[in-house]
Amino acid sequence: KADNISRTAWPSEDDHGLRMMASPWSPPPWMKAPTPDDDEGAEHAAEMTNSATPSCLREGTGKSSKYAQSWALFFSKFITAYKKLGINLFAITPQNEPEFPAPWDACAYTPKVEHEFIAHHLGPVFNKTHPEVKILMFDHNKDHVSTWGKTILNQSSP
Repeated sequence: KADNISRTAWPSEDDHGLRMMASPWSPPPWMKAPTPDDDEGAEHAAEMTNSATPSCLREGTGKSSKYAQSWALFFSKFITAYKKLGINLFAITPQNEPEFPAPWDACAYTPKVEHEFIAHHLGPVFNKTHPEVKILMFDHNKDHVSTWGKTILNQSSP
């Protein structure tokens, strides 16, 4: 349990001590689009396992997606809960291994989809609630980092 961790022994960030980051595997099933394993016509995923592609989120990540907005709020509430325990997160990533629709808890994104999620939902929520927490992109293998960087850091899109 986080409340049993002795944080007094940790060096502060100012002393270049421990910096904590978090990265999710999957949103709850009710936020996810049906996966190939779900029944035909299902409204949402039955479980957290597997992922629809190119985006695991119902309604995608466009500006009007209430599920992407809810997922961004989950991130904020997660960070707030850890703060209340005295654990300050340095950074988060929107998704662990976004290119892999794993057969376990997963949420696939393309560079464009992750960019939209950050630009329309996660970024604005963090600007209001946790501006000190960094958002790191592409928590995956390095072979595609250039493609992801060019898309997500493109200032001319959302």
